[in-house]
Amino acid sequence: MATIRKLSSGNKSWQAIIRRKGHRSLSKTFFTKNDAARWAQQKELEISQSYYFDYQASDKYLLLDAIDAYTLEIEKSKQLSKQFLSQIKVLKSYSGFKGIALSKVSPSLLNQFKLFRLNGGVSASTVKKDLSFLSRVFKDVEIEKGIHLAYGNPVHKVRSPKDNNPIVRNRRLEKGELERLVASLKNNSVVKSVVILAIETAMRRGEILNIQPSHINFENSTLLIPETKTNIPRTIPLSKLAIEILRLYPLFDIRPDSVTQAFSRACKRTGIEDLRFHDLRHEATSRFFEKGLSPMQVALITGHKDIRMLQRYTHLRAEDLAKLL
Repeated sequence: MATIRKLSSGNKSWQAIIRRKGHRSLSKTFFTKNDAARWAQQKELEISQSYYFDYQASDKYLLLDAIDAYTLEIEKSKQLSKQFLSQIKVLKSYSGFKGIALSKVSPSLLNQFKLFRLNGGVSASTVKKDLSFLSRVFKDVEIEKGIHLAYGNPVHKVRSPKDNNPIVRNRRLEKGELERLVASLKNNSVVKSVVILAIETAMRRGEILNIQPSHINFENSTLLIPETKTNIPRTIPLSKLAIEILRLYPLFDIRPDSVTQAFSRACKRTGIEDLRFHDLRHEATSRFFEKGLSPMQVALITGHKDIRMLQRYTHLRAEDLAKLL
């Protein structure tokens, strides 16, 4: 049974105390004895029916500490991309998150963060990514750390910002650009091979750099990609040129940022403007369609589960389609 006692001082003069074996003691003060009794009755019912969760850990665990812990997990899995580093920097610099415990991170607070970012001129797409990162942090806290959150995953209770003017890149390689790019990388055979492999397979930079010799099946001309952006492994077919590259480089010993830097410098040397490494995935996907592959066949190679998402990576040239007609 709960203990209800009258306090000698303070505005709230009644205190309810609950002591149960196997649970930490609970106490709360109220203005009236009836309020104290009702609260105690409700908590005892929750405990007896196993509805009660101990939120004490979330009172002591800071949000920024949770972000640091999740960042460390990403770093261990070698998936700490430039995008993640940028998001982490933004989240940790937001004044509303500094010194705040997980128990105090409410949907209202996250909505304030959302509006702060949007009013600062950041696109809705970027804010969605920030919220998505936070959502993964809360998921890690609940599942991996076993910490109960008073609001559950608060991101789930925040309305996603609407992007009225989404920016979709449609950059494709112009005639001669790939040849100039490859020629510019003649003294860096590793990066040159990575670039060609990206065009031949539509693989992401991280997927290429994570290739292990055991992933390659030369007999069947296939490659296993066990770790993907969607966390769904896939096996892709390999062209003759892709196989030649993988025989030379079954393992790429180079950092992701080194590839990006070498790629950017090669573009600058050759006068190629507004081309990013990830645009090679767009180019490769479009080339698959131009070769006559069906959407399902292309999706098998690229790993897209949604045809609408696949369309974002596909930009066919009208003049090439005219040849088919």
